[in-house]
Amino acid sequence: MENNKVKSTFSAFGLLIIAVIWGLSFVIMKDAISEAPVLYVLAIRFLLSGIPLSIIFFKKFFKAKKKDYIRGIIVGCVLILSYVFQSYGCKYTTASKNSLLTAIYGVVVPFVSWIIFKKKPKLISVLFTIIAFGGVSLILIQDLDTVNIGDILTIIGGLFYAIQIVLVAEFAKDTDPIFLTMIEFLVVGLVLICFAPIEGKFPTYLFTNPDLLWRILFLGFVCTLLCFLFQSILQKHVQVVASGIILSLEAPIGAIGGVLLHNDPITPGMIIGMILLFIAVVGIQTYEPIIEKIKMKMNPPPIEPADESTDEPMNE
Repeated sequence: MENNKVKSTFSAFGLLIIAVIWGLSFVIMKDAISEAPVLYVLAIRFLLSGIPLSIIFFKKFFKAKKKDYIRGIIVGCVLILSYVFQSYGCKYTTASKNSLLTAIYGVVVPFVSWIIFKKKPKLISVLFTIIAFGGVSLILIQDLDTVNIGDILTIIGGLFYAIQIVLVAEFAKDTDPIFLTMIEFLVVGLVLICFAPIEGKFPTYLFTNPDLLWRILFLGFVCTLLCFLFQSILQKHVQVVASGIILSLEAPIGAIGGVLLHNDPITPGMIIGMILLFIAVVGIQTYEPIIEKIKMKMNPPPIEPADESTDEPMNE
């Protein structure tokens, strides 16, 4: 029991580190695409994560079925749209707003699932969505001048990310999630490296620019490859409610990183909007497990009576 508690504590701390890394990745991405074309940065990032995953788990290529490859390609195409919109959004808005507005995916997932797979959301999901959109409105409309194309692109990216999450959740029921992720990452990297020349020639200067190079390597190896692998391992040892709350810290951490590292402007409206959005994202991810726990406490399973029959001693 004590060993499990220690393992759970260390795993929770590991998830917190992942949330911090993902939060700061918005700032790092902003810096990278200010020096190199967006599509090249994304292509290299996903190839740096997809190729090592393919090498580590290469046997999965031979075990997968045709439908698994098709599903991986579909999810990969949706992820392309998500990251392209989000990254161009990051280019034209602040890292803080990019991280906060991307978090909208967390509350629209139930509605995307309703549209695609006809799974009607619960009333409480609607409530959290209203709270989330109130938060987004406060983040967007600090004053009439601050809603720009970057904000809109970021929200669109978040919506596509919600579609990707719903598809992965559905496909992973009978497709290996690691294989799905491998194909997904490779599709993103290979497709974008083909389209990247529309932004110009390959940025060979990244090999002579140490700052740019480490940012792209960090995005590929650490933010995508390592965080994905460790998240898969650590979440097994942490309760669903706790892991949902910890990983939801990504958005406010990204906003704080933008303020501290980029001097992004922040207003009282943004702070209130961030709090509302955080409450909505955490709430929609954790209310079902919490309700289940409450139900279990209020209606505990009946305790079966012990067997009272005893063997009577034989009379001699």
